[in-house]
Amino acid sequence: MLSLLAFFRRDLQIALSYRAAFVFQVTDVVLTAGAFYFLARMVGPDPTALAPYGGNYFAFVLIGMALTTYFTFSLGTFTQQIREGQLNGTLEATLLSPTGLPTALLAMYLYPFLWNLLELLLYFLAGTLLGLSWKDANLWGVFFIFLVSLPAFGGIGILSAAFILLLKRGDPITWILASLSWLLSGTLYPVTVLPEWLRLLAQLLPLTHALEGARKALLQGAGLYELLPELGTLLVFSAILLPLSLLAFRWAVERARVVGTLGHY
Repeated sequence: MLSLLAFFRRDLQIALSYRAAFVFQVTDVVLTAGAFYFLARMVGPDPTALAPYGGNYFAFVLIGMALTTYFTFSLGTFTQQIREGQLNGTLEATLLSPTGLPTALLAMYLYPFLWNLLELLLYFLAGTLLGLSWKDANLWGVFFIFLVSLPAFGGIGILSAAFILLLKRGDPITWILASLSWLLSGTLYPVTVLPEWLRLLAQLLPLTHALEGARKALLQGAGLYELLPELGTLLVFSAILLPLSLLAFRWAVERARVVGTLGHY
């Protein structure tokens, strides 16, 4: 725990030294939410495809943007931390420290996780200020969807970091999955508008199920029993991806250490 706090304190101090970047990120959230607010006014109320979500396109797309931005961040945060560690010469000491590899990975994730959680909440605050109401939302349902999604997206991010350790540049996993997720997972439009073969492909992406579950909980007030299909699917993704990614990353670290390229970039 002390080592995690030390990593968090270091990352926080670095972030606070770039105050302008903080302001720009907050401004970006507000402007993005505003842009989709006016887009929703053009789309109009209750289009047929949005009927299962209450017919409000602004609520639909705000949830999609907020969660997609958050979860795609998880795909790239480990590769970014690995790259920064290689550039500033701290990677080898971090990964080979006595704290252990899982703790080192968690330490890399802790500050970005908390910062992006704040950004996620800013999206919903902006939506509230622009007129959205969450009075029917099941917050516990959203919490559990979020909780079971994190290991799945973190696992994909760790797999991407393993590629960076071995290849030094070029991360096909993040690029492919992030692109497919934006296209197929229902961020900007319901999955039901896609051709059938693309709808089937969308079911292979964790984000599809995370967005569906979050929207059901926030817009329909769905309880845990109604969220079981999404929760179960996300648990399967997590149970497969997280252990697999840890094994792959451990192997990549050992391989890079043996050939002497762990700190190279």
